[in-house]
Amino acid sequence: MIRQLIQEPNFLSVFWTARPRWGVPAELNIILTVFLAPMDPREPYSPGQWAPPPVPHWFPPGMIRLLSTPKLNLNFHTHLADAPQQVHKGKVHDSDNTAFSARSWLRREFDEYKMKFKRAVELSWNNQIILIPPEDPKDGLSDDDYMDLVMNPNVPAHVICSLTLQFMQNQQSANAQIQVARLDRDEVTFGVRRDLMPLPDQGEFRSYMMLVTNEDIYRRTTTSYRWPTVRTSQIGVAHEIGHWLGRPLPTDDPDRFLEHIDADKYPKNEELEYGGTAGHFQGLMGGGSLLTRYEAGPWLNRARRHTKALFGWNYVQRSRFVGMVPVSERQKKLAARP
Repeated sequence: MIRQLIQEPNFLSVFWTARPRWGVPAELNIILTVFLAPMDPREPYSPGQWAPPPVPHWFPPGMIRLLSTPKLNLNFHTHLADAPQQVHKGKVHDSDNTAFSARSWLRREFDEYKMKFKRAVELSWNNQIILIPPEDPKDGLSDDDYMDLVMNPNVPAHVICSLTLQFMQNQQSANAQIQVARLDRDEVTFGVRRDLMPLPDQGEFRSYMMLVTNEDIYRRTTTSYRWPTVRTSQIGVAHEIGHWLGRPLPTDDPDRFLEHIDADKYPKNEELEYGGTAGHFQGLMGGGSLLTRYEAGPWLNRARRHTKALFGWNYVQRSRFVGMVPVSERQKKLAARP
């Protein structure tokens, strides 16, 4: 029997079987609860700050290692202004420790930003990932469960994958906690290239999974010196949200994040992390917007746990599904049953 709900610290996943009567396919939906913290620029969050508990030096080495496990610093300082007169100003540092001028968010503009944030992330992650279930019954999917993934006898059994963001007012109840800086510059200039001898405060802000800006909801065109003819684009917040789809560890554990697409092959913070090949560079957890098998990993892992079918699942990009994935022999045999 397929398990419908799995709730863990990283996210909630819901598995819906196909509903042939309404022409609705099976769906695996990841629901990520997010706390967006409007930054108070007078007390900005410092990137890369971990918070190990103080341990007396005279403790045994083994106990020091046990008690000194790094924890994420989630001590955000927030501020929303109801009028321009209430706005705070200050400096915020990006992941390269470059300082940028920032100001408080106005309450109305932050509410609008959250709507755009949700739309940008969900549009980036949805309508790309399709999972094909294992055909061999020995891989753990019973005949009845297999047919629960068939919407139409003439369409291959499959599961569409989706991501839904839910914003939380309480930081402690959210799967993801992200500080949002409002850079103190006109967004109209966003389209101007800022990487060629930029003026102060006009360079690119290097965001990361715990710190994004008002500009990261917009799409940027990206290139790499390795493949100058390969042009792709990416929405920053969609990439950063991807990091929160990692392992089911406590919220403050720095090992919980999904790494960049080739982080396991290259030293940390090298450009090659974002794709050692042109194909990987185009992935959303690289420098682009495509969802590859790597980005499908969170859904593949949960599909195995929802169904207890641990082997044989395949990822297909939606663009390659229609007309290219044949109806399996198993499905034909089961559909022909009286």
